[in-house]
Amino acid sequence: MGRNVWLYRPAIGNRGGEFILLVNSKGSSSCRKYDPSNGVKNSEQHSPGCFYEVAFARILAESKVLPGLPDVKVNDIKKGLPLEYLEELRSQAGLPPAFKERPVAQGSIRTGGMLAGIDEIVDSVLGVKQHKTKKAAIVLSETPPEIDCFALIQRMYQRVVSNWDRSPCRSRELWRWRAMTDISPENMSAEKMLEKAIVNTTQTWVNQIPVASGLLMDYEEGHTCVDLGHRVAPGHFELIELKAGENAETPLRAAFQIVNYGLLYCFARQHRRQLELPPSEIIKATTVYLKVLGPTSIYRGYRLGWLGNALDAGLRQFSHSTFGAEPQIRFGFESFPPEFVWPGSNDQQVRIMLERRKAHDFIRD
Repeated sequence: MGRNVWLYRPAIGNRGGEFILLVNSKGSSSCRKYDPSNGVKNSEQHSPGCFYEVAFARILAESKVLPGLPDVKVNDIKKGLPLEYLEELRSQAGLPPAFKERPVAQGSIRTGGMLAGIDEIVDSVLGVKQHKTKKAAIVLSETPPEIDCFALIQRMYQRVVSNWDRSPCRSRELWRWRAMTDISPENMSAEKMLEKAIVNTTQTWVNQIPVASGLLMDYEEGHTCVDLGHRVAPGHFELIELKAGENAETPLRAAFQIVNYGLLYCFARQHRRQLELPPSEIIKATTVYLKVLGPTSIYRGYRLGWLGNALDAGLRQFSHSTFGAEPQIRFGFESFPPEFVWPGSNDQQVRIMLERRKAHDFIRD
């Protein structure tokens, strides 16, 4: 049959159904069995000196061959199947989604947390292998694709919701709104230093806002945070992905990072009762503006104005279809004035540059 094959063997009598991975390697073979309800690996059997066509012939005869997971490495699923792989195999076997109506079973395997599978959706829609790379940002700057951003955002949000295990939130820190002013002396990151400078010299800015903390029973995401938050006016907030320094990530990567966090905000808002979230002003916001912010240097070499317009329109349409008039979710690329230098600006200069930031003009770069 080949180097490996995925099977589904239905439940018979006292034996439950199972997904099976048969592997041929170096003249021997192995048989892994996974629980189809939660992805946990139940057993693994090896057959030295014998290919699976012979060693596990009975299993082959009793099972349905599936298209499988051709791009998945065998070593990556030693303990079990991540949710996205499990759901793909269930779909191939004609089974309903595993977690559509009930919590994740105890012992299930999860990778990627609340944002699992999002990168793959974005890559496929943009038509690139990895949108997080500099190469992808350059390619998309030179040849912008035609995309339905509303449909993309809907798919991304549906994935966020499907990743949730239906448990109440375990953390009281989710979407906290306060400045975290301490910084480790060992942390010399330009972005981290600028972030701390902003919250240490202003009264209306906060930082390190947890967006996924405690959402899943079996996965810790306490360090998944929005860099900066700004209360512009009652009900009007900005959530910002900050970039600075020579090694800053691309604006393309930063854009989808803050959009991901914005969708986690929408998730928390839509499910605040099930999550048992305490009341907070940010959760009751009327406008939430998602932004990428940094010195003009972070945008040099890129032409992503088309993306900013598409994300803004798609998010506004998505928030209206999901919530109605409020909250309105928007997106924008912003930059500090060209004269802003970081590192090298004092507290007063940082405050002035914050006041003078504006929508970035890709055309003039």
